[in-house]
Amino acid sequence: MKKIINRKTYNTDTARELGSWTHSYPSDLDYISETLCLTPRGAYFLHGEGGPRSRYARRIAQNSWAGGERIIPMTADEAREWAEKHLTADQYERIFGETEDAGADADGGRDRITITLTPEAVTILDKMVAERDSNRSREINRLLLAARKE
Repeated sequence: MKKIINRKTYNTDTARELGSWTHSYPSDLDYISETLCLTPRGAYFLHGEGGPRSRYARRIAQNSWAGGERIIPMTADEAREWAEKHLTADQYERIFGETEDAGADADGGRDRITITLTPEAVTILDKMVAERDSNRSREINRLLLAARKE
C-alpha cells in the first residue's frame, strides 16, 4: 500500500517491517493485522488492515461496512508504545535497543543517548544483530569498544 499523508510518502513496498501483531482470523468481522514499519528516511508508520467491525473498516453504504486497510504515521514514541503492547521483549529490544531492568539504578551503569543513522547504516547494524542474535545497543557498544582498541 502506498499513501501520501501530509506531503510525505508511506509505502509498504519500500519500508522495512519491524514487527507485527494479529488479532483473530481474516474471516472474522473483528480481525485486525498491524505491522510497524520504518521508511528508508527513518519515519515510523503502522500499516493496519481489518474486518468490517475493526478500526480499519470502511463504509460502503448506509449501515454497510467492509474490511479495509490504512496507514497511520507514528512518532518514535508512539512506535515504542505500540511495540511495548504488541511485541515480545526480544522483538522490542531488537528494534529499539536494550531497556533498563526494573528495579535497577536509574542509569543501570549506562548512559542513554539518541543517535541518528542513515538507512544503509541501520541495514548493516540490523544484519550484524541478526548474525549474532544480539540487539542494536550491544552491537554499537561492541563496535565502539573494538574501535578504541585499534
